[in-house]
Amino acid sequence: MISVDLLPKRYRDAKAIERFFLVGITIITICLAVLLTIKASLAVEIAVLERETQGLKELANQYQAVNKRYEELKRVEAELTRRLELARPLIAKDASILPYLNYFRGELPRRIWLTWLDLHLDGEVYVEGRAISYSDVAALIKWLEEERNLQVILQDTERAEGLISFSLTAAANPEGGELR
Repeated sequence: MISVDLLPKRYRDAKAIERFFLVGITIITICLAVLLTIKASLAVEIAVLERETQGLKELANQYQAVNKRYEELKRVEAELTRRLELARPLIAKDASILPYLNYFRGELPRRIWLTWLDLHLDGEVYVEGRAISYSDVAALIKWLEEERNLQVILQDTERAEGLISFSLTAAANPEGGELR
């Protein structure tokens, strides 16, 4: 079958242009829909990644705090090891100090940290330390008096940086105080 277009040329050109614009508008509409879908997908992905980044930052801060505490404990351990190595020759040389060290053998009351311990050969012991509360200092004094049979004199207490700093002097109880 033969088809003959009897429309004038300008109408034929107008129809071709109209089809061209319809196809172009359809393609542009499809491209815009695809671009909007991609933009929405990227926005959701960015939000998810921002939440993950925030979580990772919080985790990194926790690791830094743990690492800082670990380094602090390593320094304390090194200092305690150094002090122990300094004390070993003294203990080996003069065994008379050992009974006084026995006063502090075993478990101290909880939440007490001794920062200084000075042992005298005459039986007197000078102690400095820190505690969380005054009742913890009282528990230490009670422990020394009842379980270690020492006579305790509290020298000084001071609250600083949320801790109680204390110093006390203890001596063998004259009423049958026996070194254990």
